Amino acid sequence: METKDIEKVYIGLVNINDLKQHELAINEHIEELKKLIITQKIIRKPIIADIKTGTIIDGAHRTRALKSLGIKYIPAVLINYINDDKINVDKWYRVYDIDYKDMISYLKSMLCFQDMEYYSNSIKIIMCNDNKVDSYMLINKFENEFKESIKEISFINPEIKKVKRKGIIIDPPKLEKEDVINVALKQTLLPPRSTRHVTFLKKIYVNYSLKNIY
Repeated sequence: METKDIEKVYIGLVNINDLKQHELAINEHIEELKKLIITQKIIRKPIIADIKTGTIIDGAHRTRALKSLGIKYIPAVLINYINDDKINVDKWYRVYDIDYKDMISYLKSMLCFQDMEYYSNSIKIIMCNDNKVDSYMLINKFENEFKESIKEISFINPEIKKVKRKGIIIDPPKLEKEDVINVALKQTLLPPRSTRHVTFLKKIYVNYSLKNIY
């Protein structure tokens, strides 16, 4: 029988207060997770966190949901994030269901962009790769200023070549791992879904009873 060695993966219980977020939260998602956790009474999916800084790489909403329930410890896959090639950081397209036609001049003045592509029911803004973190802060400003006008925000995998959605499609810059760590340490949180981490580590499951991690 042929066998293959794999690198060690460290899984442990981490004090929730030692963890650091790098993105803002979607409150509705937190509430959904709380209901699910209360119903199941078991944690099945560990978060992924940087072993050096405590930065949450995957599982930010699960962490917030558990913390709001008074949980003290959370199962975590611990990695050396910067140097671990088992995990890569990518991005999402941000799609806003909003009437954009009267906003083009404003968007041009607010966002740094490389190009704009026009479609029948939408416009795609391809943002500059300079000042990546600042670009996401501007995205956050836009989302806050127009939250009453935006009917819905969707997040689309950039590997999907044709995004058939109406409104505004923003193609943001891809952050580096160092950017993620820096914003977590400074707590200048990015908007939700600023990062899309790609790794097989998300397929790891555990079974921790809630009563054992209070």
